[in-house]
Amino acid sequence: MKSWMKLSMATLLLAALAVPTIAQESDKAARTFNLKEKFAKDQKVTETKEENNNTDVALEDGTVLESNSETETGTKIMEVLAVSEDGKITQARVRWTKGTTITEVTKLGQEPTDPVEMDSQLKGASILYTFNAETKKWESKLEKGDAELKDVKKQLNKTDPFANAFIPNREVKLGETWDADADALKAMFSGDDTIELKEATGTCKAEEVVKEGEVELLRVSFETKLKGKLKDENIGEPEITAGNKGSYLWDIKEGRIVRVNMENTGEFNATVQHPQAGALKLTITIKGEAEMKQAFGKVGDKEEEEKEEGGMDG
Repeated sequence: MKSWMKLSMATLLLAALAVPTIAQESDKAARTFNLKEKFAKDQKVTETKEENNNTDVALEDGTVLESNSETETGTKIMEVLAVSEDGKITQARVRWTKGTTITEVTKLGQEPTDPVEMDSQLKGASILYTFNAETKKWESKLEKGDAELKDVKKQLNKTDPFANAFIPNREVKLGETWDADADALKAMFSGDDTIELKEATGTCKAEEVVKEGEVELLRVSFETKLKGKLKDENIGEPEITAGNKGSYLWDIKEGRIVRVNMENTGEFNATVQHPQAGALKLTITIKGEAEMKQAFGKVGDKEEEEKEEGGMDG
């Protein structure tokens, strides 16, 4: 009788101790996060980016004729000038204060060229974006910069300069997956008049909660697939497939993205005429990686402005 009672008490004790653990696991699985961007008037977002891309041009047998390595760094500042009642941007100025591109080329049978460093085309450019409530379209005005430069023209032609296909603007559960917004995806990759985008799909997942110091962040993974056509008659307007995959860290308390890491891929086939060899069938592959960080402040912070534009050391 006593041994039975001891066994019963031990069983009850273990069961009682197990209840909080089960409850905690259940709470963790059911945790939700409000993934909705909300901006405020006079808010400033400073974005720094570093991107590395490698492009290989190869023959049908795999022989690489040329390899290009490109590293681009830059700083972009967005000043929010007006917002709607739900915190969506209706007017903002975007300025590219820093930008450098370093390129290195290696051709078959030759030594790599010395790295060539140049200012990015967007450096010094400033564009004012305004949402027209009547036409439901974005309007852009170049305040500084050269409108004929390809990268500047691409930014001017954006159908929605602030689209983010990976933010669902609703609550999501930890472990939940969702489709990226197709229209927002197309808007993100719009503006390039050399590519006709035909298809854009993507998926996202709320992966895990991580901590950096006292800041709690939600890591959201994403993957996209893009299909389109290069509008270049010299190479036969080939079909191109591309995509990227990576993740962003969402500041749970503040409700905003603070960092993005991703890998990019792309590939297309082309036929070109060579003076001696005649028609050559080529495969062009692109592989790259990028990291973007965002810092938040207020418009008019003179000391921070000087640092961002390189006017102060440290």
